Amino acid sequence: MTAGHRIVSHASVLVIALVCALGDRTAEAQSSAPAEVYQFNTLALGGEGPDSYVDRFAGSDLLPYTDDDVEVPARGNVGGTWGFAHHDLNSDGVVDEDEPVFVVIRRDDDDQFGFTINSHPEYGLIYEAEDWIDYHEARNRGPSATLIGDLGAEGNDFEHNDRPTWEGESNAFLYNNLRANQHGKGKPRWYFEHINPGSTAANDEPFVIDEIEGFQKPLSFQNNLDDPTTPFNERGDCRSDYFRTFDAVTRGYLIPIAAVEDLEDGSLESLFGWEPEGFDLAAYLRDVIYPKLWDPDDPSEPNPDVTMYHTVSGTQPTNFPLTHLMLMQIEVPIVVNQGGSCGAGAAAAQAMADYWGIPPTGATYRVSHILGANHDLVDAILGIGTIHPWLDEAEDGEERNLWHLDHFFRDGDTHLGKYEFSPPGATFSLRLDPTFGVIDNTFNRIFESVGGMAVAQLPRALGVDELPVELVVDLGSDAEDVAFQIGLLSEGEPVAWAQVSNQASLVALGGEGVDDGWFSGAGASQEGDAGGFGGVEIGDFARYVLRITPERVSLLEALRDEFAINDFSGLDPEVMDEIAFLDLTNAEVIAGIDAIAVAVDGSGAFSTIALLAAPPGSFTPGTGGLQRAADCNQDGNLDISDGVCLLGHLFLGNPSALPCEGGTTNDPGNLALLDSDGNGGIQLTDAIAIFSFLFQGGAVPTICVDPLCAECIPIEGCPSVCN
Repeated sequence: MTAGHRIVSHASVLVIALVCALGDRTAEAQSSAPAEVYQFNTLALGGEGPDSYVDRFAGSDLLPYTDDDVEVPARGNVGGTWGFAHHDLNSDGVVDEDEPVFVVIRRDDDDQFGFTINSHPEYGLIYEAEDWIDYHEARNRGPSATLIGDLGAEGNDFEHNDRPTWEGESNAFLYNNLRANQHGKGKPRWYFEHINPGSTAANDEPFVIDEIEGFQKPLSFQNNLDDPTTPFNERGDCRSDYFRTFDAVTRGYLIPIAAVEDLEDGSLESLFGWEPEGFDLAAYLRDVIYPKLWDPDDPSEPNPDVTMYHTVSGTQPTNFPLTHLMLMQIEVPIVVNQGGSCGAGAAAAQAMADYWGIPPTGATYRVSHILGANHDLVDAILGIGTIHPWLDEAEDGEERNLWHLDHFFRDGDTHLGKYEFSPPGATFSLRLDPTFGVIDNTFNRIFESVGGMAVAQLPRALGVDELPVELVVDLGSDAEDVAFQIGLLSEGEPVAWAQVSNQASLVALGGEGVDDGWFSGAGASQEGDAGGFGGVEIGDFARYVLRITPERVSLLEALRDEFAINDFSGLDPEVMDEIAFLDLTNAEVIAGIDAIAVAVDGSGAFSTIALLAAPPGSFTPGTGGLQRAADCNQDGNLDISDGVCLLGHLFLGNPSALPCEGGTTNDPGNLALLDSDGNGGIQLTDAIAIFSFLFQGGAVPTICVDPLCAECIPIEGCPSVCN
């Protein structure tokens, strides 16, 4: 696992080099990625006609052409774009005169969202590969106000993007296209959303779409220009780190143009409630926005003043008719980075926020874009014959739930959804995800679709008093002659396991280790019926449960259509077929379970999901502030600055106090946080352990709960700085 950590570190260096080489023109980075071919651009209506939106802002509802629209100074919205952002400093949902308001600039693809070629819109899945949105302060109060007329810099005041990993980290949008319940919530057909699991927003939601992949989408602020009229360098060290959050909520509607024309009154509910009471969003898109897309003099032709971009680089505007319309909105509480992760400290981060008047807490960031795309011309324009065509309906009319189907390849174990693929159109596999996904007291893993055995360690060992325990797997293979094993381990040895093929099944206790990729030599076993997972279409699954109670080890089976994909909350062993079992006379034989394992033997496409369901409280985090292991300088990260911080405290008295309660090396919280070598004290060797882990592939610090030291740890007596 340390090798994976080194890969991430080197990738960070590469990203820095690319930034230095390309400056702020991140669009070029996107244009070099042919996979991002499903493009949506913020629409704009320029010209001089009555519908022109040049030098106008959308008002408090962030929707153009409504009663609260306002005029802005000349060149405040030079492109007439329909993309807006608002720093709501007092979170009252009202655009006040003293609050910054932004419009999306019309330049290249700075207003573009690129989706990967492996999106499956016909099944309700669209995956975002990249987004960054550049804004101009519409009242000309930002840094670019001094550059009016300089088209290379005008409007480049500010942007939000999906850092920290530059090209985005697990940016997933989902919308329930075919089934009202396919992605939950019973929303209208064209609805999509993204809420990060475990975020504050998720805690406020009765049900969060929580796909087992564990997508995490960050949102960062960045200043792009230095205002020469101020003594402060807005483009300084903290320009991209003064605000970052995982609490962003994205919601929207992605609707084919033909469907927009036929929307029924009341069929689309408000996304965030920004509109006045009684506002009908469906009628607004149908009766206000839709007509503006067509030429007033010839309704069969597109409006020549409505512009969008269609090339990968986004440099050529076009006026071809849209095939799809998207309304996308974002809402996020603004909390200034008090850790000062830019290296200049919290004061510098706050100074960056002060430029826009943002207080330490209490402000809200709001975004609303109306975007368009023409997907009929993607291949004709780009000449990429291998992409999956954009489809609103499955060509064969079959309803498939692709919740578990993931063709993407994850680049590095910490990139939970940064998809890279070469060449375009290839078939992609999925790596083992070693990070701990603890959701609703379950422990889940996705295993790659290849032969051999994969093992995942549990956050802690389970005892016999914590039974029953269930190892749940959903499996599918297009090969008839294939077999699999699932098992529970203790200190690397099999405790209880099961084997399933299309000829027979087996439940066993004990046996040989897993070095050869397969369990064997059971101490006790019992054969059972054949399994029914082979020869199915990819995307369909059979579910198997290895259930352990004090009295019995059972292998349960439920074939496709008998269970809800990705829904483990209602798992009922009584309604599943028991195809093999083994009675226990001594439950102590299964104590100390500390890992789960999945093995595949055979050929053909094979997809596997594994989840361990344990009794309530088994994996519940403890109390205390959330910390990242060894985070001495409290910036929420583990990096070289933490080793330097520890050395500074030990030998220079700077910092004078350690971060947790008491501030000394003897305090329990500081010991739990900073004793990286596990010798019971805080000393020079702990700093050495940090440097060794970061730069030499050394041992993982003993205080880490995962191989990459990426997980937040609750520690009594420490503040909470880990998101």
